[in-house]
Amino acid sequence: DFEGEMPGYGGELVTAAFLATDAFDEVSCSPKDIEVVDKSWGLLLDLRSPACAQIVKHIMESPTIHKIMWGATGDVQSLMYQQAPFPLAIHPAA
Repeated sequence: DFEGEMPGYGGELVTAAFLATDAFDEVSCSPKDIEVVDKSWGLLLDLRSPACAQIVKHIMESPTIHKIMWGATGDVQSLMYQQAPFPLAIHPAA
């Protein structure tokens, strides 16, 4: 999930949040029946930091890291075209 001011072309993302899940099959991407166990890890990253932006770039551009997103058109536009406080130039992979 991404948060910021007016996500989309010309908007500015400020944070990125990622949460690991075992809820879907990595090959078929279909939901799995799983027992709920609170072992998940997460990341909350400040996109105003170049180091954090590099971590987001690695995650989002990796075709081997599966990502589940919805309603993210504006977020993806910001990742690709955001210029302030520095260009993100992140091109998400499926």
